[in-house]
Amino acid sequence: MRSAETQLTPRQHQILGLMAEGLSNGGIAHRLHVSEKTVVQHCSNIYAALGLEPSAEEHRRVLAVVRHLRDAHPEPHAAGRPG
Repeated sequence: MRSAETQLTPRQHQILGLMAEGLSNGGIAHRLHVSEKTVVQHCSNIYAALGLEPSAEEHRRVLAVVRHLRDAHPEPHAAGRPG
């Protein structure tokens, strides 16, 4: 089964990576030479693809970045660790 992140477009992966670097929407827009509105739309599409609904208790941007980092650096399985 594929993770939700594998369904993101290359541009969405790029934006998620820049989010993980700590860039704001404005910073991402400047880096990619696009409008901030374009970045906001990509972020909304990323949240939707990852199944991250708006919530008063959780920050979707942080959750998206955490998921991105986990997918990029998966922990070894417990069975594969030396005991």
